[in-house]
Amino acid sequence: MLPATVFETNRLRIRHLLESDFDAFHEMQSDAEVMRYTTGSSLDEVENRRQLKMCIECYAKPENDFWVWAITRKVDGQFVGTCAITPNDQRAEIGYRLLRKTFWPWLWQGGLQRRGPIRNSPAKTTRDRCLRRCSKRGIG
Repeated sequence: MLPATVFETNRLRIRHLLESDFDAFHEMQSDAEVMRYTTGSSLDEVENRRQLKMCIECYAKPENDFWVWAITRKVDGQFVGTCAITPNDQRAEIGYRLLRKTFWPWLWQGGLQRRGPIRNSPAKTTRDRCLRRCSKRGIG
């Protein structure tokens, strides 16, 4: 069974995280440079297993407001990071983390600097609600 696609651009697919993403997820989360502006430090294997499991379990919660998804390249399915919409002091926060070894070389070869339209979005309501909040605050 294929993982649920949340949305996609011309080059990227945003999908539910899977247990099989652990090796790349752990590599990303244990990279001190990647985690510098999020948790402040890298995370160990036990914590990364706990976090991945929690993210996956959140998909099934009816009133979930904590969404973390895998970012993969459409061309080869390679995991390149995560993106998230999470609660933060009465508003939604959008964030991302990127796996350095797969993302940085790709970025400079035409990766994210050219963005395409979002298509196929089962999480459209959450995303639209977040975008409406941003617009009301004059951010977007």
